[in-house]
Amino acid sequence: MKKKRILVDLLNLATSEIAGVGVFARNLFDLWLKEPDQPYEIVFYSSYVVDVERVLGIKPSKNIRIKKIGLKHVLARFLYQQVVMPFSLLRYDLYFNPTLGIPFLARITAPTTKLAVTIHDLIPFFYPQKYSRLRGILVKVVSKYAAKAAHRVITVSANSKKDIVNIARIDPDKVTIVYNFIPTTPLLSNAKDEHFFLCISTLEPGKNVENTIRGFARFLEKYKQPIQFYWAGRVGWVYTQADLDNMVRSQNMVGSFIFSGYLDEEKKRELLTNCTAIVYLSHYEGFGLPVLEGMMYNKPAVVSNNSSLPEVVGKTGVLCDPLDPESIADAMQQVILNRDALTKAIPAQLKIFSPQEQLNVFKDTVNKLLWPHRRTP
Repeated sequence: MKKKRILVDLLNLATSEIAGVGVFARNLFDLWLKEPDQPYEIVFYSSYVVDVERVLGIKPSKNIRIKKIGLKHVLARFLYQQVVMPFSLLRYDLYFNPTLGIPFLARITAPTTKLAVTIHDLIPFFYPQKYSRLRGILVKVVSKYAAKAAHRVITVSANSKKDIVNIARIDPDKVTIVYNFIPTTPLLSNAKDEHFFLCISTLEPGKNVENTIRGFARFLEKYKQPIQFYWAGRVGWVYTQADLDNMVRSQNMVGSFIFSGYLDEEKKRELLTNCTAIVYLSHYEGFGLPVLEGMMYNKPAVVSNNSSLPEVVGKTGVLCDPLDPESIADAMQQVILNRDALTKAIPAQLKIFSPQEQLNVFKDTVNKLLWPHRRTP
């Protein structure tokens, strides 16, 4: 049987310091590419900006190739996607973008090629302050077009599916949920508590940095707990490191609220092992991967009472109003007082995000696109 050809578009990855979208891709490929007797040939298009072999663990083989595109600037990569790539699609049976976007000309230049895209969230529609005005408009246009043009949309939560269906006005049956997952064995037995809260995230406006700092300051003032706060992640857009340091200084929390920068996997595991709980107070999330990462280490969480976060945390955490420092402070106290009960709920919640189950859903989606009229191999 002739193998089907799949183009996986990774040109949107702009840094080796991957966060939610990049981690989803890495975890998915980690399992998918290890499957024996793959009935397809897969070509990954990536730029020289990101070493996908190292960062995503993609290893070239007989049926897996990496095509490097020598474009570093984001605008140049975008133009390549929109002008050059559409004419390459005729050589492929399936185009898949695990980040966001579909070439606008794809339906015209390659009418027989199936199109699949992962849309993790629709943040600009719910929290436009996250991006500059121009970038926000671009992400809105690209998101809606991708949802409409794709033969199949993959998203990472029921909440994101609801938002995509409502905003893009597409058939719910066109959207498949493949939850984020961690493709490793839970390290529950190694969990400790060194008395600090942990947030793992890029530092940008959508992550509600200022209210997180205010809420923790109120928690220390109100409950007098001997605990610190570590924020692990690179400085993203809008903020500078000086801005962040000034926020902490204004709340008299120098030494209590610590920005540790972007961490490699080993250092991140160390923080996850030793923290008291995860704190994740975003204005809007498509999923909230750090909450799941915390569960893998038997850690409860304090999360916003919005978007996908209640769905992901289930009964393993405490919800709060992310705009109210008093609500945040009270939730931090509750997660400490009720930690035993919250952690007991973690094994059941983790079953929802079973790696093998999510991989099976993804493979079934791909195979139905490639072999729509017969049983998939």
